[in-house]
Amino acid sequence: MIDITTPHVGGFYWWDDKPAVIESVSENGFTVGYLHMSLHSGTHIDLPQHVGIDKEVVLKDVYRVMVVPLNGLCEIDVSDVEGVLIKTGQGPSIADGSISKNYMALDEKSAICIVKQRISIIGIEAPSIEAYDGDGTIHKLFLERGIPILENINLSNVNVGLYDMYLSTLHTVITIDALPAVAKLVFIGRDV
Repeated sequence: MIDITTPHVGGFYWWDDKPAVIESVSENGFTVGYLHMSLHSGTHIDLPQHVGIDKEVVLKDVYRVMVVPLNGLCEIDVSDVEGVLIKTGQGPSIADGSISKNYMALDEKSAICIVKQRISIIGIEAPSIEAYDGDGTIHKLFLERGIPILENINLSNVNVGLYDMYLSTLHTVITIDALPAVAKLVFIGRDV
């Protein structure tokens, strides 16, 4: 099983002026830790509320996914899988927090090609599915259709191919815009 999760504490979230903070308080022989962070730090899933869409999304625990390169997405047939994970080569930079605002993201043409294939989840090895200066168009293409977006995954130890993805998220009692996530892959085959 390959863990593709990146830490939930990172310093490269340029759109968030409140970096994640961990603090511990010790009293009466017990230590209690507190984590204060954006729901968009580390590996997380963007939900429709992130772009102002009131739509319910049901997440599964296991998805059959295809790991694919960023280039040539319109030529890849993903109709036999539930999801697509886009390998950009930026995993190590995401993991150590050194990625720049010029990260590789999905363009509108590629996003439209993937959406037409009726997937249930999309993931990318980048801080966001769209460019830093994006206007939300790429997010909306997926989220309007109820397709959650898994961001900040690390695919550096993953080859292109078919996998089962095991996905866990933080459970909340209220509808929010994103959920911290843990994602792990099991290799199925190489059909790409």
